[in-house]
Amino acid sequence: LYMRYVQLGTFSPIFRFASTNGRYYKRMPWQWDAKTSQISTYYSQLRQRFIPYLYNEGYKYHKTGLPLIQPLYYKYPHLTDEPLYKNEYFFGTELFVAPITIPKDLIMNRVVHRIFIPNGMWYDFKTGKKFPGGKRYITFFKDEDYPVFAKSGSIVPLANLEKNKNSCKPPKNMEIHVFPGLSNTYRLYEDDGESSLYKEGYYIITNIDYNYQANNYTLIIRPIEGKSGIIPEKRNYKIRFRNTKEANDVSMVSRKREQF
Repeated sequence: LYMRYVQLGTFSPIFRFASTNGRYYKRMPWQWDAKTSQISTYYSQLRQRFIPYLYNEGYKYHKTGLPLIQPLYYKYPHLTDEPLYKNEYFFGTELFVAPITIPKDLIMNRVVHRIFIPNGMWYDFKTGKKFPGGKRYITFFKDEDYPVFAKSGSIVPLANLEKNKNSCKPPKNMEIHVFPGLSNTYRLYEDDGESSLYKEGYYIITNIDYNYQANNYTLIIRPIEGKSGIIPEKRNYKIRFRNTKEANDVSMVSRKREQF
């Protein structure tokens, strides 16, 4: 139950270990057994890595009014009262979550989880398993896994943790996950995360353009708006093309960053 609580918090607007004086459970991951601690630590660090995505999706909410979390029934009203799927939700524009809220089968050592996947093609974010949408599935999840899915063409920017693992500033090392099937453009907003200088134009919007073809695809990263000095002068990008065959040839072109 504690592990599932941490995992759900990872893909929620607010992530915290609740009150200081929890009477019925141990609050910190390292106070549990080795397996619980390891899994909870992994998801806690994953949450920290998700900050670029979460911050950007929060910015979209600020600009458009579209919330970070949208229940499944917003787009599928006929499932409003469906007890098996009523807790599912879209997590930003790129991801979909089907929370685990039932105990696991102790004999199978798995959670037997019934899920509905929205229309389109979706991929398990961790394993990459493909799920054609518009269908209902019976799935099986180990303790270390959680039902989070990325749609075709999804672009998900993550931070690679640095020495200060609690830093919320624009990261120097970024890992971008790109899922196949459709072309897409993801506009990544960044500012200093602390002040109101963004009102004076001190922010950066970066376009991440993915052009998908079955045997040839490109990714272009370029700043399109804002002022320099917000993100690190030099940034390391690790690009992960998910569920994609190993390419016979890879080419890269690097140009001097434009000044804003």
